[in-house]
Amino acid sequence: MHGVLARPRKPGPFPALLNLPGAGGRSCSGNVSMAARGFMTLQLGVHGIALSLSRALYDDLARGALTGYPRYERDDRLKYCFRRVYLGTG
Repeated sequence: MHGVLARPRKPGPFPALLNLPGAGGRSCSGNVSMAARGFMTLQLGVHGIALSLSRALYDDLARGALTGYPRYERDDRLKYCFRRVYLGTG
């Protein structure tokens, strides 16, 4: 798992938000809009792929190695990839 932490500039403590991943590889730059409102946020990426690569690389992955992965095992509730993703964040 990779993540991007965004935190307010003022002293804490802060309420925290966890941004769980959706489908597809993409970059993350932190949820700075919520950090500006006083929340500490953590955006997660779960592919084992860095979150700061070019859009073109993520597009290539979506057309190649990651093609259709959000649908893998979706008919088996115990093997479905998002089950593992969400249980892994707990």
